Amino acid sequence: MRGAEKIRYEIFNAVDAVWNDKSVHTFEQFEARLKAVGVGIEYKYRRGTNEPQGLWYTRKDKRFAASKIDRRFSFSNIKTHLTANKPLHPQSRWIYADGSIVPFYKYAGVKLTPSQIKDYTAGQTIRLDGCSGDYSTLYIKFNPDRLCPVIYSSNPDLARTATSYSQDTSMKFSHVSASGGQPQYEGFAHGSTLPDDFKLWLRRHPSLTIDEARTRYREEQKAKRRRQGLKLH
Repeated sequence: MRGAEKIRYEIFNAVDAVWNDKSVHTFEQFEARLKAVGVGIEYKYRRGTNEPQGLWYTRKDKRFAASKIDRRFSFSNIKTHLTANKPLHPQSRWIYADGSIVPFYKYAGVKLTPSQIKDYTAGQTIRLDGCSGDYSTLYIKFNPDRLCPVIYSSNPDLARTATSYSQDTSMKFSHVSASGGQPQYEGFAHGSTLPDDFKLWLRRHPSLTIDEARTRYREEQKAKRRRQGLKLH
């Protein structure tokens, strides 16, 4: 084996070795390990943005698309693989063991922008417009005390009594890749549609989480029915 074909196999062996190293869990580590053995990475960006969409591997002035090395080593597949390598916090699936926040890429039909993903993983509140469900605009922020993201109907940084729309116990999390590739994470689902009378009651009690509000509301409805049943004839 010689020439370009030999270089292609050298790249494959180098990438495969890093792929199988469970201690590598970030793209920075992945790229640094390859660079140390003479393999470079060049990114292909989505048109008009700085969002990576694909990549090439380089060595000795030769460049190969990831698919020409191995389909496992595409940009989206590597992101999925590296995330799986990184250990989660023992008490939460929303934060890594090193204290960094697990990103998500889509929620309620809205795909996050790279800046929103960056802000969320930095612990900031992000605003999502055009959401499906009961609220078209939602605010999401990671809560370090609960070790999970919390969804609000208003900005919690501006209103002291912002309504907490959901918390970890009522969220379902699947994934979608940030590059728009194959599904990897797919947002939270906030459950069934809320009845109009309950939504009105919820707005009157903004300090309660959705779960706390449901419990209180049901208790009040039961008490109301009991009072109605005590009519004298």
